[in-house]
Amino acid sequence: MLEISRANFLGGMYSAAIRGKKENQAPEEPVNPAPSPEPTPNPEPPPEPRPAKAKWGILVYFASDNNLYSFEVNNLKDLEKVGSTPQMHVVAQMDHGPKNGNTLRYYVTKASAKDQDSTGISSPVIGDLGKKVDTADPKVLKEFIVSSMKAYPAEHYLLVLNDHGAGFVGGMSDDSSGGLMKLPQMREALEAAEAETGQKLDIVGFDACLMAQSEVGYELRNSANILMASEETEGGYGWHYNHLFGSGTLQKIQKILEKKLDMSPEELAQHVVKDQEEHQGDIPTFSAAKLTEMENLKGASEALAQVILKVNDKKEKEAIRKAVENSQHFGGWYTPYKDFRDVGHLAKLLSGANGVSAPVKEAAQALEGASKAAILANQSTSNGYKDATGLSTYFPLSVGSGGMGYGYKKTAWAADTQWDEAIESLAKKDPKLDELQWHIVWPGPYTTEMTRKQKEDILSE
Repeated sequence: MLEISRANFLGGMYSAAIRGKKENQAPEEPVNPAPSPEPTPNPEPPPEPRPAKAKWGILVYFASDNNLYSFEVNNLKDLEKVGSTPQMHVVAQMDHGPKNGNTLRYYVTKASAKDQDSTGISSPVIGDLGKKVDTADPKVLKEFIVSSMKAYPAEHYLLVLNDHGAGFVGGMSDDSSGGLMKLPQMREALEAAEAETGQKLDIVGFDACLMAQSEVGYELRNSANILMASEETEGGYGWHYNHLFGSGTLQKIQKILEKKLDMSPEELAQHVVKDQEEHQGDIPTFSAAKLTEMENLKGASEALAQVILKVNDKKEKEAIRKAVENSQHFGGWYTPYKDFRDVGHLAKLLSGANGVSAPVKEAAQALEGASKAAILANQSTSNGYKDATGLSTYFPLSVGSGGMGYGYKKTAWAADTQWDEAIESLAKKDPKLDELQWHIVWPGPYTTEMTRKQKEDILSE
């Protein structure tokens, strides 16, 4: 090794000696340098402050990857005519697939011309989910609800599902994936969201055709307290958000909440239904139903089904069929929607029909009462819908060779009642309906045939 010894430090004189390593001498242990101090990490930026808890959270889910895209973009822009306030958070998610765009989540604010994107939407984007998001997937709906509730806390929540609707068949069409969200899947999404957040929706609303139905309400009875929807098909423009969220309902709500007053879910639903009276050209029927009454409605329907199943007389069966045929129906002449019949009116006609036995009349009268008790608010135009009382039910008078079709047997209503068996005891068998199922459409003014995958999802056992 090289050894340097200092001879005369002050004079700057040094001597050096080279000393060799002795034989068999163990190597010297290396001197470990002192460890360098750990670099101080850059501090994480503080998280965004969580918004204060509002009185209401309005969550709007635009599936929109289909022929309703332009209408749904306009709906979102209408929301921007009011936007959010400290007492009312408005959050929206939109699939821009038809424009080869991403699925974006917005915190809806008042429109700002300088911030508009290519679609005319100016609200800040709070989430970019990327392309090819299947908005017919219940997991996507669940994630939207959960993330919105966590980011924007509120005492009450209204969820609006905006897209195609088909009653018990389902809704939320996604053309890119070819899928739809079936009714049981909607229930699963809402249940999963509540399990994760611990908060139940106060209101679930459908800006979609034909969703004010007993089968829909019963399926979602444990997922929300109120159902707002239309018994009939809607115009493409759907709910008039500029009215509801502008000079109409939600502007009234904002003024009330600014005064630190509360508005209950029941009051909000009643205001929404009332304001739809001004737009009956687009939405001829609109109602709010109490989901807390769905068990009673199911019980009354089951009681009627049981007495119908005991009817053996052909003339009485024909009298029942005639009452059903004369009841208020919806869905134009598209199958199966033309057999969506108003529950209250059907029950009323049965309870007063000639040739119908006392047990059937009594059960029908009880069903009419249960139907009335389930309706919180209802409006309909007198032009063709004077007998619309707020909820429909599926009651076909002809069925395929295999009985009830279109996935009806998969609904909770069919599982928990003998409604489908009672219908099959009265309905005529028509093998042509087996093939007709494969031509099912999304109903309404902008009718389009369902994709092959959607049909397979509906009709698979």
